[in-house]
Amino acid sequence: MNRIKNISNKNILIKPFRKKYITKKYVSWLNDKDFTKYSEQRHYQHTIGSCIKFLDYNKNSNNIFYAVFFKKNKLEHIGNILAHVDLNSSSANLTILIGEKKYWGLGCGLEACLQ
Repeated sequence: MNRIKNISNKNILIKPFRKKYITKKYVSWLNDKDFTKYSEQRHYQHTIGSCIKFLDYNKNSNNIFYAVFFKKNKLEHIGNILAHVDLNSSSANLTILIGEKKYWGLGCGLEACLQ
């Protein structure tokens, strides 16, 4: 359940994650061994269908799921932010994934997180 609309700064735009962002390119991030090397996602083979199920699950939960875009000449979907919300303990675990490798090491994840 996303509670905030769009968030923007100089380089980054964060929007609630929508089904239209689930593309072959997106799924390829999740199946990339370099990308998932340190993630629990490395144990799964992702498909468009599995990503849609994940989105639907998060829509019906207290979790907050956003797509991260880089603002250049056009908006480019470069990753995601997901807050796994635990209402019982009043806490959340934050996951930041930058899937577009050309944006790795540029601080995009940090910039998105600070929004």
